[in-house]
Amino acid sequence: MASTRRHKPPVCTKAYALAALLCLESVVVIAALVLFGVAYPDRFRSRLWRNGGEEGWCSNPRLRIYFYANHEEPPEIPLIWSQRLTTSNTAISFLSLAVLFARITMAALEYSARCTNVAYDAFLAVLWACSAAAQNGADLSDPAHLMPRPWYLDRSCDEAWVGNKGWCQLAKWGFVWAIIAA
Repeated sequence: MASTRRHKPPVCTKAYALAALLCLESVVVIAALVLFGVAYPDRFRSRLWRNGGEEGWCSNPRLRIYFYANHEEPPEIPLIWSQRLTTSNTAISFLSLAVLFARITMAALEYSARCTNVAYDAFLAVLWACSAAAQNGADLSDPAHLMPRPWYLDRSCDEAWVGNKGWCQLAKWGFVWAIIAA
């Protein structure tokens, strides 16, 4: 007698793989939105800058007052401490969310757009790499307190002021998450 076994399809089909990748991307994008959304507009950037400046680890933002009082032009605010970095990280997170929605829509419509997805991946990878590089940027505005890398990436958050320890951890996670997203 002939065997009448049915052939089972493989568990890991193309649809399951795509769903798993979209779920993974959703986790990365939502976590980035939360991390950088918490940082926006200035929840911890100025606190960490002031903390590092008072401890002598980087330039001190309070010294900018002396430049204004003496009618001198203060040095440019380093990118690592600027509102521009916080805003751009938040914008990259929202752009990643828009790309994720586009991918989910294309998957639901069973539309295969490999070239478009590769272009999205390349574009977002460049943006996230630039974000990580900027978050790892230097503060060279005070010659007496040069900081080649943010102090909270070089030091333990236990060295931060008590009220800034959680913000220090969030800043570290934001940097790590930008690398993961890239």
